[in-house]
Parts: sequence; C-alpha cells; structure tokens
Amino acid sequence: MVVIFRITAGNGRRIRLTLRQWNHIAYRHPAVAGKLHEIEATILRPTYTVLSEGSVVRYYSYLKEENVYLMVAVRLCNGDGFVITAFHTRSLS
Repeated sequence: MVVIFRITAGNGRRIRLTLRQWNHIAYRHPAVAGKLHEIEATILRPTYTVLSEGSVVRYYSYLKEENVYLMVAVRLCNGDGFVITAFHTRSLS
C-alpha cells in the first residue's frame, strides 16, 4: 500500500491518504485532483467537522475564491483513519 500522506489531525488521530484512494478521488472528482494540499489543510484545520454514522468524520473547509466547501470524508478504524473521498459541495450535510 502506497501512502501519499500521513498526518495527525487536531484530535490526535493519524489519518492517511493512499494512492488507491487518491486515484479514486482524481477520477471521480476531477475538480479536486489538483488540491492535495487543500485536502491536508482541511483535515488539519477544518471550518466544520461532522461525525456521521459508521465512524465516518466529514471535514469541511470553505474555499472563498470558489464559493464552495471542500468536503473530506475520513473513516475511523482502531484509533486511526483514512481518507475515503473528497469533493466540492455547496452545503454542509
């Protein structure tokens, strides 16, 4: 498994993004493909954080220049997490 980044979020959890998931994000959401640093920044300093069902945390950061939120979904497992997907959205949900 190739890891693109591994960071420690504000809650102390280590979160990783694998090459496999990055390829998924780039293919399914091409508008986010060039925003690797913004994905990291969203996890480190989110504007909003929402805990969803099934141990999924959604991190949001507002991108003022684009007038959208960048949503990064992270699944938590055994105290650590991994990025599931990331995309632009106009609403928090």
